Amino acid sequence: MEKLDIISFKHDGELHRVWKNVYKIFGSEDLVIIVNDKVEVIDGDGHKWKTKEPAICYFFRQHWFNIICMIRDDGIYYYCNLSSPFIIDQEGLKYIDYDLDVKLYPDGEVLILDRDEYDYNIKDMHYPEEIIQIIKSNLSILLEFIKEKKEPFDNESVYRWYRFFLEKAKNGAERKYRDIKNIKVRLTNLTKPKRKEKVMKKNTLNTLGLLSFAALILFAVSALLSQVGANMGFFRWVGEGLLLFTVLCLAYFYVRKLSKTWLIVYVVIAVLAVLSFLWGVGLV
Repeated sequence: MEKLDIISFKHDGELHRVWKNVYKIFGSEDLVIIVNDKVEVIDGDGHKWKTKEPAICYFFRQHWFNIICMIRDDGIYYYCNLSSPFIIDQEGLKYIDYDLDVKLYPDGEVLILDRDEYDYNIKDMHYPEEIIQIIKSNLSILLEFIKEKKEPFDNESVYRWYRFFLEKAKNGAERKYRDIKNIKVRLTNLTKPKRKEKVMKKNTLNTLGLLSFAALILFAVSALLSQVGANMGFFRWVGEGLLLFTVLCLAYFYVRKLSKTWLIVYVVIAVLAVLSFLWGVGLV
């Protein structure tokens, strides 16, 4: 089995996401099948995370989509990316992500996701009409695959490829992947860069919590002193300003993981909230 990286880009050439050190378990002229299991993923903005469960991934040369089959305790969850056909070079397996996703649940429910991001990028990245028609056509092909339960949507083919991977890992040269000592080394190497990231996140949350606590103290002081006739409007406005800043930061940490449309909505709401606060203070 060959190790390689999966590297996805956006239409404008911007790096979208990288899956590190996955296993290629099958390759032909038209199809490559990959296994990833708790591998490191790096988003285009540098955010790092790890996959939670084993997945069998299908990449095609004849179709403009790829399929990720996530094996969980309650069944197989399929996540399909509308994308260009793949190429493989010395850096890894590469494709262009075209925003639209289709998710299939074990109970048969099908969802088409990120339509807003796709519509936005059609204009923002100037998708050619030819690409738009290809994506439209391949979305129909993909939905037909799901309806007819073609491989890998028959479930059994996914389990068969995963059993094949486990057998190779157990009996082949990849035995070291499951060796306890090597696993400890790999875990140590993976946690080193992430430890700094977790500390930074923890420090950020601690700072926001401290600001919120300071705001509450100012509100309490304002309320107590106002009982004796003191004008404590200044403390009240400072407290509200700190709370607004905290809420805006926490909202941004969530929204930045969503599509560009939601980020735009956040910016508009944040500007309105700040203007409203400044108007209340009397600065505008």
